[in-house]
Amino acid sequence: MDEPVIGRIRQIIEESGETQQKVAEKIGIDPSKLTKSLSGIRRFTSLELALLAQLGGRTVDWVLTGRPSRSWSFAHRLSTLTPVVANQAGEGAVRAIAEFHENLEALGFLPARRADRPTLANTHSYVRSGNELANWALAQMPRPMRGRSNAELIADIESTFGIDIVTAELPDGCDGMSYADGQLRIIVLAGTDRAARQRYTLAHELSHVLAGDAEQSVIREKLDRGENSFAEKRADVFAASFLAPAGEVKAALAADEPDARAALAFDLGVSPVSLSWRLKNLNMISEHEQRELASLSSRDVARKIGRASEQLERDRLSQQDRPPMRLLHGQLDAFQSGQATLHPVAALLNLDIETAYRAFASASPESPAGNPESSD
Repeated sequence: MDEPVIGRIRQIIEESGETQQKVAEKIGIDPSKLTKSLSGIRRFTSLELALLAQLGGRTVDWVLTGRPSRSWSFAHRLSTLTPVVANQAGEGAVRAIAEFHENLEALGFLPARRADRPTLANTHSYVRSGNELANWALAQMPRPMRGRSNAELIADIESTFGIDIVTAELPDGCDGMSYADGQLRIIVLAGTDRAARQRYTLAHELSHVLAGDAEQSVIREKLDRGENSFAEKRADVFAASFLAPAGEVKAALAADEPDARAALAFDLGVSPVSLSWRLKNLNMISEHEQRELASLSSRDVARKIGRASEQLERDRLSQQDRPPMRLLHGQLDAFQSGQATLHPVAALLNLDIETAYRAFASASPESPAGNPESSD
């Protein structure tokens, strides 16, 4: 193994304050093997590197390359919060995800993305650019938008575009933020009791990541003012088109049934005001009809179509924290292959290590395996 790598491992051991024998015990090898590895006679396994990185509070990427910590800046949906406060809030969540991402990448268990990024032809018009990006993104998605819960949409975006998405506590005034650096792409959503608002923020941040905005300097959006940049305007157009695809909208309203617009807003999981402007821009409703639909809330339309309890459940679920499931699956694969411990899984799920081992390392059956009709 390269001398610089061994040097960084020696640094971890020295900073730990532990003897080499104790460190060997912690990573599950004989002290003589550790001595040989530190002398360059034996190579460290990927699991040993992961455990040493964990011991030193570092990433496997740092152990292997010595690359310094990232410089964090975010694209975020922001109202009254200053960028400094928002960045401090997002840094903790994003830094943790980045470490899991880099460890999995170094171990070779980072799940692959199915689609990368498009090259946009329309770069001077935010309307054309936003619609072009939305059409491209919709073509990559595995399922239609109607009837898809926020959790299902998040999971599809994660697996399709390789974006790690978490729902976490963010300061008041910050609905979400995104960060991108090479292969690392992250969206952090705030928990909220308005599922439609969270869904819109998800799509808005997705636009920033796919368009490359999240790799630039901090982008601010004052939600209650009209001071939007090109990137913010494009993200708004993208969100409207992505969440309410023209084909699905036109098919749903073709029969012109009573309460069809209210039902469509519910099925798409978007707010009535968002759908009203989408229909207006598609020339499908009049100004009066647009104002009438926009005056309703998501809970209003749910009550109108007899689905109030479902809406309340949506809003309840949108308040819950969510780990980056793509990384969680990768960590579990690495554990099952003997290349990692369950410590990263426990950290992702906020579990103690004993609970994690009981949940994921136990081979006990969940129910009796006998034939229930054998003695009849």
